[in-house]
Amino acid sequence: IPKDLSGKVLLLYPPIMLIKTEEVKRRVAAALGKVSVVNKDSGKVLLKYPWILSPSIQEHYSRIVSLLESESVLKMDIDHAIKRWPLLLGCSTSNMKLMVKEF
Repeated sequence: IPKDLSGKVLLLYPPIMLIKTEEVKRRVAAALGKVSVVNKDSGKVLLKYPWILSPSIQEHYSRIVSLLESESVLKMDIDHAIKRWPLLLGCSTSNMKLMVKEF
C-alpha cells in the first residue's frame, strides 16, 4: 500500500492501529493467500476491503468454504467468487444457503 493511501485503510478499519506490523503482514498473507490473490493485487484488495483483516471475517471464510463445498462448488470457483465479490465474506452462512438454493 502506498504511504499516501495508508490513511484510507486506517479510516476504514481503525482496529489496525492496535495491531503490530508483523501481525498485519501475517493476517494479510493469510487472508489473501486463502483465495489465491497475487501479491501485486493484495494492496488493491486491502485498500478496497480493509475489514478483510478482521479475525471474525477470516473465521467466517472457513464456514463459507465449508458450506459451498457441501453444495459441490469447486474450490477454484469459490476462490474466484471471493476475489470478484469479497463482500461474500460478510454474508452470513444462513443467507448464503438461501442464495445457493436460488441458483
